[in-house]
Amino acid sequence: MFFPDGRAMSAIATDLNNDGHLDIYVTNDATPNCYYVSNGKGKFAEEAMMWGVAFGEGGQGASSMGPVVGDVDGNELLDLFIPDMGYNCLLVNRGNGFIDVTAPTNLAVICGQYTGWGGILFDYDNDGWLDAFVANGNAHHEYTEEDVLARNNGKGKFIDVAVHSGEYFHEKYVCRGASYADYDNDGDLDLLINVLNGPAKLLRNDGGNRNNWLLVSPKLPATKMIAIGSRVTVTVGDAKQIREVVGVTGYLSQSDLRAHFGLGKADKADLVEIRWPGGRTTTLRNVKADQMLEVIQPND
Repeated sequence: MFFPDGRAMSAIATDLNNDGHLDIYVTNDATPNCYYVSNGKGKFAEEAMMWGVAFGEGGQGASSMGPVVGDVDGNELLDLFIPDMGYNCLLVNRGNGFIDVTAPTNLAVICGQYTGWGGILFDYDNDGWLDAFVANGNAHHEYTEEDVLARNNGKGKFIDVAVHSGEYFHEKYVCRGASYADYDNDGDLDLLINVLNGPAKLLRNDGGNRNNWLLVSPKLPATKMIAIGSRVTVTVGDAKQIREVVGVTGYLSQSDLRAHFGLGKADKADLVEIRWPGGRTTTLRNVKADQMLEVIQPND
C-alpha cells in the first residue's frame, strides 16, 4: 500500500522491527500513516496496515502530528507515541505488530480533550520508565490549551501529574514543537516548547536527579559526531532499557542526541551495550552512575 497524496506532518527514521536497519515512519494529517520498512539494501516497502500503525484510535485516519519512539513497557522493543487532534495514540510493539493501548494505559483520558502536536517520551524522574509530555494548542482558531505531563508508573498506567509539576502547567498556550535536553548537564531532562505568537518556554527539571542517571554519547571515530542510528541498551539487574539515537523527535523538532537513562537508586549499570550503525557492538560492564559517558566506535 502507498499513499502518494499523504499529508505528511512529520517523520522519524528508526528501527521499529528490530532487524538492525532504519525504517521510516511518516505521520499524515487526515490520511493513513505510512511505515516504510527497509530491507537493508536500499529498498523500502510500505507495510503500515500489516504492522497495525496506519490508523489512529478506533481505526479512522486521524490528524497525526509528530511521532516519537521509546520502550514504554520494558519489552526491549520500540513503541510509537503519536499526538493527534482530539486524542493521542500509544501503539506498543509486540514484535510481529503493534496494538493500541491508549485507553487501557489511561492516556486517552489524560490527552482526550486537547489538540496534541509535539510529543515526547522521556524519563523525567529517572525511575527507569519513560514518561510522556505533549505540547497542545488548537489547530485552526489557535485556542490556548494546557500541556500534558503523564508519569509512567511501571505497571501499565500513566498518571496525570501536570498540575503538580510547576506553574507552567497551570497556564494555557498555543504550542507546536517540543524537545528535551539536559541543557544544564545536571542529570535530568529539561523541556523546550515552541509557542505560537510568543517566546519559547524553557522548563528546567528540578528534582529529577534525585534518582541516579546515565548519559551516553555514542560517537563516530573520524568526526567525533554522535552516531545517529545507533542503539544503546542499559542493563540494571533484570531490567533493560533501550534508547535509539534519532535525528528527529516529535513534531518538526530535535532533542538531545545523547542517550539518557534513569537508573533509580542503582549506583551503576551492569551493562552498557551499543549497537552501531552497520551492526557492530560495543559492551561496557559495571558503568558508574551519574556521569556523561562518551564512547567512540572502535576502528577495527
